Amino acid sequence: MALSFKLTGKVLEVREDLHSFHKTTTSFWYYDIELWLSSLHGKKGDTPEKPMNEADIAWVKKYYLPMVGIQNSTIATNKGKTS
Repeated sequence: MALSFKLTGKVLEVREDLHSFHKTTTSFWYYDIELWLSSLHGKKGDTPEKPMNEADIAWVKKYYLPMVGIQNSTIATNKGKTS
């Protein structure tokens, strides 16, 4: 599995490549890091529309945002609020 990250405005794109012996499957996950919404289908260009729970938000903050150089102090600490 390989992950790559791209931040455009307030939307984080996470590309997930799953490799097997015979094929590679690519999924795209999108996260709105201001309103804390996530995409549902794993398709390129999907729109984040599902509200995230606290565990999902914590995961994105801990594992994904540092990969694009964003630290927790520079992003929303509560849903819809900035620090």
